[in-house]
Amino acid sequence: MKSGIIIAFIFSLLFSFSHAYTQDEKPKTEKLVYKFNIKENIAPAIWRQTKQAFVAADSLKADLFLIHMNTYGGTVVDADSIRTRILNSKIPVVVFIDNNAASAGALISLACDSIYMRTGASMGAATVVNQTGEKMPDKYQSYMRATMRATAEAHGKDTIITVQDTTYKWKRDPQIAEAMVDERIYIPNIIDSGKILTFTPAEAMKNGYCEGICENMEEVLNVQSEINGIQEEIESAAGRINYLQHSSALSTINLTFYQVINATAKDSEKPSYSEKISDAFSVGWKWVGELFVVFVSIWPLLLMTFIVFLIYKKMKKPRVKQA
Repeated sequence: MKSGIIIAFIFSLLFSFSHAYTQDEKPKTEKLVYKFNIKENIAPAIWRQTKQAFVAADSLKADLFLIHMNTYGGTVVDADSIRTRILNSKIPVVVFIDNNAASAGALISLACDSIYMRTGASMGAATVVNQTGEKMPDKYQSYMRATMRATAEAHGKDTIITVQDTTYKWKRDPQIAEAMVDERIYIPNIIDSGKILTFTPAEAMKNGYCEGICENMEEVLNVQSEINGIQEEIESAAGRINYLQHSSALSTINLTFYQVINATAKDSEKPSYSEKISDAFSVGWKWVGELFVVFVSIWPLLLMTFIVFLIYKKMKKPRVKQA
């Protein structure tokens, strides 16, 4: 009776291990989003919180890092540190501009993979000023112009394929980013010289600086999910077209000429007896190897069986009869 209970317990334990293993192998269906707020001036405290947030998101293996932003700007040093951390992030970073992304906030937003803006929000005006609001010398503006351009360029270019040609266009125009710092920049139909560029949501969408206009975080996630699906289809189609164009441009035709020497030639001779014996040994050795793999894969079951056997043998020791 005791041995039967022990055996049942061991097999139930094996089943539990097997069930847990299959549960861990189930594919991940839900996406984990890590939300981080930037709703104050950019300062050393925000930079420290940003570092901690990215560490936490990485440890949780988050699928998306979502920034909820509403700021009028702050220190250039801390903004640049946050910008660099975002650009180096392995997790896609999305920002939702809830009203304001001015100055340093614009730089941080520009670094994100996707930008969403609420109706009535604005982004831009990244000229470097001092604590009293006065414009800093051109030495500081020059560095900020280059930083804004470099951040826009970091997102690369889109491939535009037409029937006749393939062209490349910046995903985020670096000149537009520079115009948010330098009032001397003139861009037709976007900004006149003598003015610092600041985008409304509609203007940002029109010029590739915003992926969508949303009213809350839920809408941002829904739109981002749809864009990801469309982007995957576009990239797949573009890759296929590039492959076909490359193949057609460099394709070659292989021609093989042959002549029948002896039309009455017979098939090759059948294998000899010794070759059959050799093949049989080879097949047999493969079977031995496969059998060994099977025994190795079920080693827990063999171990449990051996333990059960020992317990059973110990419990079934012959009793010494008394005279």
